[in-house]
Amino acid sequence: MKTIIRNDYNLKEEDMTEVVKRVKVFLINNKNEILLGYSHNEYQCPGGHVEEGETYVETINREVREETGIELNLKDAEPFACTYGYYKDWPEKGKNRKIEIYYYEIKTDEKPNLENTEYTGSELEGNFELRYIPLDDVENEFIRNTETYGDKHGIAKEMLKIFEVYKNMPKVDVKIKNAAKEIFKEIVALPKDSIFVIGSFFTPYGFSKMENFDLFSEVIMQCKINNVEIENTQKGARIGMPWVVKYRKRW
Repeated sequence: MKTIIRNDYNLKEEDMTEVVKRVKVFLINNKNEILLGYSHNEYQCPGGHVEEGETYVETINREVREETGIELNLKDAEPFACTYGYYKDWPEKGKNRKIEIYYYEIKTDEKPNLENTEYTGSELEGNFELRYIPLDDVENEFIRNTETYGDKHGIAKEMLKIFEVYKNMPKVDVKIKNAAKEIFKEIVALPKDSIFVIGSFFTPYGFSKMENFDLFSEVIMQCKINNVEIENTQKGARIGMPWVVKYRKRW
C-alpha cells in the first residue's frame, strides 16, 4: 500500500488533537471506466467519513450506496493507497487534525440506482451527478476541469497523485494475499501482549526471498486496515543477515 504524507507544519502524532478517517473508492466497470461524482464543479470518488463503530468495509458499502445507489455488500477489501494529512489549527485555532484517507479499487458492473441514493444538502446544492469516465482520460479530464473552474479545495491535485499511484501499483500474488489473511486470523486469535513472529527475511541491503518480504508487508497491512494494534519488538538487524521479525499484539 502506497502512503502519501502531507505535513507542512512538521507536526508530530502527539500534537494531533483529533483523527478523522475516510474512505474513497475507485468503482471501475469492465469497460475500464471509473464512476465519479461531480458537484460544485469538482470531481470526487464515492466515499466519506468512517463513522464510530464502523469498519472500513462497512463505510465503503454505506457510502457507495448513499452516493450511487449501488449495493456492493462487500465482506472484505484492501486499500491500494492512503494519504495522511497533518493540519495545524484546523478546523479551529488550538486544534490540530490528522486526516487519514484510504483508497480502494472495486470492480463492478452494477449500474447506479438514483432511487437508492441519499445525498447531503451540500451535494444537492452543488447539483451532484454521476459520470462514467474512461480511465485513460481521467487525468486529462481533471486537468481540463481545473483549468476551467480551478481547484479551490485541492481535490484534483490529490486525485492526480492517487491516479499516478493507481497506474503504477504492483500486483501482489493471490497466494501471498491469501497466506497473509490466514496469518492475520491467527494474530487476531492471540491473547493480548502475545509475542509472535511474522516471518524472516533479509534486510534491505540484500533480500534473499522477496516473496517473504511481500508476505510480511501484506500481514502488516491487514493489521493496519483492521485496526489491530501491533508493536515491533525487535529494533534493527545485521546487514545482510536474516532478520526474524517479532511483534507484540497490543490488545
